[in-house]
Amino acid sequence: MPDRVSEAIGVLRISALSSYEDKRISTGALLFGTLPDACHKLPPRPVDALAYSTELTSIRSFHRICDGLQTIALVDGRGFMVELVDVQEWAQPFSQMELPVPTARRYRTHSQATLCGGHMCLVLTPNGEIKIFGEGVQLFSFFDGRWHLTDAVMKYQAWEAAIGRPHLAARLFSAGLNLAEDRRGGMFVVLEDPRHASRLVSGLDLLEADRRERAGAKNQLHYLLRETRATELSTAVLESIAQIDGSVVLDRDSRLLAFGAILRYSPPVHENEEIGEGGRTAAAIGASQFGDVLMVSEGGQLSFYQKGHCIWTL
Repeated sequence: MPDRVSEAIGVLRISALSSYEDKRISTGALLFGTLPDACHKLPPRPVDALAYSTELTSIRSFHRICDGLQTIALVDGRGFMVELVDVQEWAQPFSQMELPVPTARRYRTHSQATLCGGHMCLVLTPNGEIKIFGEGVQLFSFFDGRWHLTDAVMKYQAWEAAIGRPHLAARLFSAGLNLAEDRRGGMFVVLEDPRHASRLVSGLDLLEADRRERAGAKNQLHYLLRETRATELSTAVLESIAQIDGSVVLDRDSRLLAFGAILRYSPPVHENEEIGEGGRTAAAIGASQFGDVLMVSEGGQLSFYQKGHCIWTL
């Protein structure tokens, strides 16, 4: 049997070096599995079917008809590209099934497409990253010149256990993944005790403050989100306020305490400790003394901080 995974990775890696109209190319493939799938049947192989291999990248229209986000190539057990499928239509029978962990909005259907049948989905993203999905989760990713084991299930379980509120944990985790995919930085701080907010955030940044500064000050917009819970906000709104310079601060009951807040707590300096990503990482370490912190870097990484330490990076 051919090594379909290696061949598919080869296609994606060569495609990552190409561009179209000065834009990075995205593409993807769905490797048909060997387990039972009552919802899908492998189509017959056309007599002139092409192998899903690096030779495909020399065909100019290949990336146009198979963009990896909406359309993907269906590859049979012998490694031949037998059909083009709409990934959303393919995943539709599984749309009501719960995923093992929350995922980024853009790749939710890719995760759903692998829930049954042992199928595997490989995608080259517009960011030049290779993602591999299987059993409903992202298993691996390739960026910065090396492979990363995602281990998303265990990492999410650690985050959910720390927050202690499944709905809130899922909402923040999903928002963080969406920001990471868009290469937008941000930070969510979930305080153990809301009374500590005044130690971490300036009084003018707290939503409960009823004072106004000069015209144009950002706290003039606080009334829009005062007495609001993060679990009641749409994901789009939550992501929008997370992109404002500063941090989103809330308590374990999901009450929004501040957004766009500049954290003022400085972490203790330990010998030989390195802070590799500048101010945002330093702020995450300091804020994690008061609660659990989910930090999104502009490089596309999601990190969980607790008690001054990085628990995991996704």
